[in-house]
Amino acid sequence: SNLKDVDSMRFLTNNLLSMASYQNSGSNLNLKEVNLAGVIRTAYKKILPLAKKEGVDIKLKIQDCIVQANRTSLGEMMLIFLDNAVKYTPRGGKVTISTQVGKKYTLIKIKDTGIGISQKDTQHIFDRFYRADQSRSKNNVQGFGLGLSLAKKIIEIHKGSVEVASRVGEGTAFIVKLPLKHS
Repeated sequence: SNLKDVDSMRFLTNNLLSMASYQNSGSNLNLKEVNLAGVIRTAYKKILPLAKKEGVDIKLKIQDCIVQANRTSLGEMMLIFLDNAVKYTPRGGKVTISTQVGKKYTLIKIKDTGIGISQKDTQHIFDRFYRADQSRSKNNVQGFGLGLSLAKKIIEIHKGSVEVASRVGEGTAFIVKLPLKHS
């Protein structure tokens, strides 16, 4: 129990440090040409053990595209969305990650067949420390309500946007819009 508490405190501290770092120096991130599909595949490989343990299937429907980004922070953003999707999807459920490349932007869609988020909660899920009602969750999901606010900050630093569509009992989809690399 003490080790779990220490892990929880370390997780909270790391998230707070990341948030402070993005707040203070986010505009100074080292942006380079990054293949978004590579970032998504790396996050997928990292989350796969948790997905298997939880009995959640993850499907990739992605294509290569180049964005001007910080690889590390984009990877962190993807892990946040995937971790949430797996944690809030019941055993036997599915998470799908897809990309759609346009002329100026690429869309990343992270869709799950999870418990969904109520309409009253969707307007607050990107607020720091906000946690939606978990009474419908398959288990008591741990966390401090910082992940989605951190993901949104990373997206904003990359001049992108994020939207959420959700129905209770049917699942949630996060749609991330990122600008493509300018030629």
